[in-house]
Amino acid sequence: MNPMENTLSSRSRVTRAGVSLTALCLSLSPALAQKATPPSAPSPAPGKEETITLSPFTVAAETDRGYQALNTLSGTRLSSKLEDLGASITVVTKQQMEDLALLDINDVFRYEASTEGTDNFTTFNRNRSGGVNDQVQSDPQRSNRVRGITQAGQSVGGANTAWGNFSSNSNVPFDPYNIAAIEISRGPNSNLFGLGQAAGTVSVVPSQANPNRQVYNADLRFDSYGGHRESLNINTPLLPKKLALRVAAVNEAKGFVRKPSSERIHREFATVLYRPFQHTTIRASAERYHNAYRRPNTITARDTTAEWIAAGSPTWNPTTQMVTLANGTRLGPFAADTVSAPVPGVAGVNATVSTLPLGLIGGYNGFYAHPTVYVDGNAIRDFSVMKS
Repeated sequence: MNPMENTLSSRSRVTRAGVSLTALCLSLSPALAQKATPPSAPSPAPGKEETITLSPFTVAAETDRGYQALNTLSGTRLSSKLEDLGASITVVTKQQMEDLALLDINDVFRYEASTEGTDNFTTFNRNRSGGVNDQVQSDPQRSNRVRGITQAGQSVGGANTAWGNFSSNSNVPFDPYNIAAIEISRGPNSNLFGLGQAAGTVSVVPSQANPNRQVYNADLRFDSYGGHRESLNINTPLLPKKLALRVAAVNEAKGFVRKPSSERIHREFATVLYRPFQHTTIRASAERYHNAYRRPNTITARDTTAEWIAAGSPTWNPTTQMVTLANGTRLGPFAADTVSAPVPGVAGVNATVSTLPLGLIGGYNGFYAHPTVYVDGNAIRDFSVMKS
């Protein structure tokens, strides 16, 4: 036998034997596995998980993701998904307010559509004495509007605001130290729950006490005009899942270019949450607000003193009904500051005409008096009661 052939034949047999052994092992494996595998034990029943049900009358700001809010109360007064509402609603989240340093409604309106604040809208009106009231200086909280109109359809008076979907005093500005989000509902859709107007409603979502976790927050701010602001917000559960207390406070001093303008704000807020039963929640809150200000004017100053002096510095005495000029000339008597006179060329139409001399303004269907003191050279030259 050829040695080469023996070698090849031996190798061939080894290979076949290996294949046969492998096939035998594979054929026996199912039988062995069936005999060795014990019967499977029943799987344990899954544990019962606690279901957390959110109130349909509140919005959980914790679900907001950055600048994206998922739910709102402004659409139907119930917690609804924004994607399911056809109304024009914008939600400004807490994160957005912090990143953009928003402190009041005018700061918010700076970045929202169809809104006007003190940065791009100046509110003023003419008072009954003929002067101009600077409403941005006296009441910046209500110097704004939505869709070009404000409360009662007027051009001034401020945007309609609500606190937690309840009517609130619009004279008190909101502040981010105790709010979770701001909802802006444009248009008459806000009339659905009785708080809105044709322009819309700005609804503030207040911060609530949380009985499930502790939260501590402190902020410190400075600006280049000499202003500063310090705020503190603390939430602590008193009884886990039952009772919680949240307190917040802010101290702010605003700086202005024109001196000695100033404004100081102090606010304190407290809210408590109590869940005596599974489906019962009791909330209570209180806030103290104090504002001392000397704000700079935002409109051009008007000089009416020069007109009054040029007219002879007239004053009116309600007792004698006589007008006295600075040179001693007496005019009158004037029993009324206005009379109703026909409009020339228009039949049957009358207009209110002032009867007082130039320098004294009357009209507006109102009679009121206030004392007037004329001071010259640090001395009182005349004292009377001027009717206007």
